[in-house]
Amino acid sequence: MKKTTIFLLTILLLWVTYACKKETVTPETPDETDTTTLLTATWRITGLTENGSPVDVTDQDAFTLSANGNYTATIPELSFFPTSGKWALSNDSKQLILNGGDQVLSIITLNETDLVLEYMYENLKEQDVKYKITMKKS
Repeated sequence: MKKTTIFLLTILLLWVTYACKKETVTPETPDETDTTTLLTATWRITGLTENGSPVDVTDQDAFTLSANGNYTATIPELSFFPTSGKWALSNDSKQLILNGGDQVLSIITLNETDLVLEYMYENLKEQDVKYKITMKKS
């Protein structure tokens, strides 16, 4: 009887210990598939800054990223920016790579409705110009 009692107490102790153990929750980080799904859309440009100074945009300014890896950009305020080509994500899904690396834009904000990108451009004077492009999903 004593052995049975010790056995049952041991089982009960193990069960209580297991049941009370805290579960470690690991925060989810977006993977490439999630980021690609969120990016694939037509985005209306709602704001543009050049080195922190606002640049006027029109309601026609847009950036479309297609699921087939193609993009189109209507951003006449950035005359140097290519109007179409191929897009991909960096391995860490934090950068949008256009045309095999000719342009690399940092993804600052990305969710179901908003996209904010930063783009560094070296002008003809060999000075870096920082553009921040704010967009809403159409």
